[in-house]
Amino acid sequence: GGMFRRLDWRFWKPDGTAGDWRAPRPRNTYEGPAVPLPARWDRQIISVDPTFRHTTKGSKVAMHVWGAAGAGRYLLDRVSDRMYFNDCVDALLSLMRRWPRARERVIEGKANGDAIVSTLTNRHGITGLILENPGSDNKEQRARAMLPYQRAGNVYLPEGADWLEDFIEEH
Repeated sequence: GGMFRRLDWRFWKPDGTAGDWRAPRPRNTYEGPAVPLPARWDRQIISVDPTFRHTTKGSKVAMHVWGAAGAGRYLLDRVSDRMYFNDCVDALLSLMRRWPRARERVIEGKANGDAIVSTLTNRHGITGLILENPGSDNKEQRARAMLPYQRAGNVYLPEGADWLEDFIEEH
């Protein structure tokens, strides 16, 4: 709680919006201008934190597409929902179609991670998936790796996304 300060999140504006366009932002967040997305990316990554099973109150599957340009880290797309295994695979396939340049596809090797990689490889012929085992580090320890970027104002969220308040509050 409180590791990620609300005021440190920055925002990028959707393509095609006027220079002064500004959607309502979650309370107590950065009030400066939203930036356009970079013209070039150093890399794009899809990151998946799966769950064991669909539940009504348990953890959600979290999938994020991140773009990196210089020191900036841009959250480009997000799927966060409670889902059954096949729905999780379908959601990931959909993200990969929407973000074909996201060549790094990192799937946490806990919960259903192994089964997702196996299904994508054996049934869908997808290669190059990265199964990442977080080892003994807990979520808080792993979150600390991104904290310097966020504290420095280098993590950008999509202005106007309907899930912003939930995302920021979760962090």
